Amino acid sequence: MTFVHIPSKTAELPFHAQRDACCNCGEIEGISLVETPLKRTSYMLIGGTELTLTVHLPYCVRCAKTSSRFPQGLFAKVLIAAGLSFALMLVAVVIPVDIQPIVGDHLPLAATIGGVLLTFAFFSLRKPSGSQTSYYQPVTLKGVKQKFLGDIVGVTLYCTNPDFAHRYTMLNQEFVASGFLKVEHR
Repeated sequence: MTFVHIPSKTAELPFHAQRDACCNCGEIEGISLVETPLKRTSYMLIGGTELTLTVHLPYCVRCAKTSSRFPQGLFAKVLIAAGLSFALMLVAVVIPVDIQPIVGDHLPLAATIGGVLLTFAFFSLRKPSGSQTSYYQPVTLKGVKQKFLGDIVGVTLYCTNPDFAHRYTMLNQEFVASGFLKVEHR
C-alpha cells in the first residue's frame, strides 16, 4: 500500500493580533508577535493533503516555544504506538536474552501493550506548566471552508485560552461578522 502526500498549501491569514497578553498563559510582560503555522491535514484512504495557514499571535518569552508544537491527533498516536510496539518486538528478538519465561508465546501482545503504555506515558508527561493553557499550540486550526477549486472562504480557530479567544474575536469583528472567522474555546 502506498501513501500519497500532496505538499502543503500555505497562506497567511489577515487577522489582527493584540499585543497586550500572551495567547497561551495571559502574561502581559515581554510580549512579541510570533508567526505561527496552523496546520490542517485531511486523510482520504491512502492519501492526504495538508494545508498550512500562518497567523501572527502574541506570545510571552516562556510560551513562544509552544507556537511550533503541533498537537498530535489519534492517528499519529496510533502510528507512534505501532512503531514502538514493532521496535520492542524487534529488540526482544535481537537481544540474546531468553524472554520466554516472562512473556511465553505472547510476544506480539506484550510488545503491543508495551508500545501503547510507552505512548500513553510520553503524551501524559506533555502537560502545560504554570499558567499555560496548553503544552502545544494554544491556537489551532479547527476547520477550513474551501470552495471546490481551493479558495478559502471560512476559518474556524480553536483557542485553549478563553480570555484570548474573546479578545481575538472582538479585535477581528469584521471577519467574524462576514462569516470568514469563527473562534471557539474551551
